[in-house]
Amino acid sequence: MEREELGETTVRVYTYMVERGVPLGPRELARALGLSPSVVYYHLKKLEELGVVKRTSNGYVVVRRLRISGFLYLGRWLVPRLLLYSLFFLGLLVSEVISLIIRLLHGLPISVEFVLLLVTTSVAFIITFVEGFIVRRKLFT
Repeated sequence: MEREELGETTVRVYTYMVERGVPLGPRELARALGLSPSVVYYHLKKLEELGVVKRTSNGYVVVRRLRISGFLYLGRWLVPRLLLYSLFFLGLLVSEVISLIIRLLHGLPISVEFVLLLVTTSVAFIITFVEGFIVRRKLFT
């Protein structure tokens, strides 16, 4: 099921429930998400009809995980793929900085290509990290 098919508020309710990992009632969800209890109840019913959440005596619990495009599950956390890509670029950047330090310590020349590589990797890391952070933040606002 796609995020767009569910609607932003339904995805926010679902995501909050997944990441909390405990039974939650409509009022508790409403307070946490800044929504009215009736709005939250509507979205809980929608998720219940889809077989995603189940009502228990303690509140609603997630019984089935949804596939949300652009996100991966890391334990209970929904993480934008862009943030994972940013970790890849960060790894490259760290290795390039270590290489730069070694070159400087040994008095080796630093080529224009190497500087360009550092700049490109830095920009790729910054863009993917910021965009991933924005996507993650939109999920909760």
